[in-house]
Amino acid sequence: MMNAVQGYDATQNQIDKGSLKPAADPTGTASMTGVMGVVLPNDPNNTDTILAAGKLAMDVDFDAATVTGKATDLGQYNETQKTYVGDLSGSLDIKGNVVNTNQIDAQATGTLSTGSETGNVDLNMTGTVYDNSGKLLAHGTMQGTLTDATGTSQLNEGAFQASE
Repeated sequence: MMNAVQGYDATQNQIDKGSLKPAADPTGTASMTGVMGVVLPNDPNNTDTILAAGKLAMDVDFDAATVTGKATDLGQYNETQKTYVGDLSGSLDIKGNVVNTNQIDAQATGTLSTGSETGNVDLNMTGTVYDNSGKLLAHGTMQGTLTDATGTSQLNEGAFQASE
């Protein structure tokens, strides 16, 4: 999963340099797979950055202007030490819209559990669909909330990337 973070960063560099352009008026449905991840709230007993990340599968129907999908196989990763922490049970359902022909505006919602702690996740996904050498690639950010037994925490640093 840590390689996926590096892949996301490499794509962001291509976008920043202008070598990856938004897709011009895509049509039909694109079935995409990739990854998504979000930085979890800080644990006062641990200064490391912990990331919840997993596989992303989504269908982007440009004609109907809809986005549907699911995030599965989620786990916790210590981004600071580049290590796997543990599994998260549950999944996130993806549902939203295509706006202005190539913009994604979707929600990722669901319940995740570490086994000892359970939380409801509600993330807003915003991104752009790019033309990556003839293949469509969705790339964007996420932010939202995690509500558990201790209350509601903001999730301000998240990202997703998926391609055909």
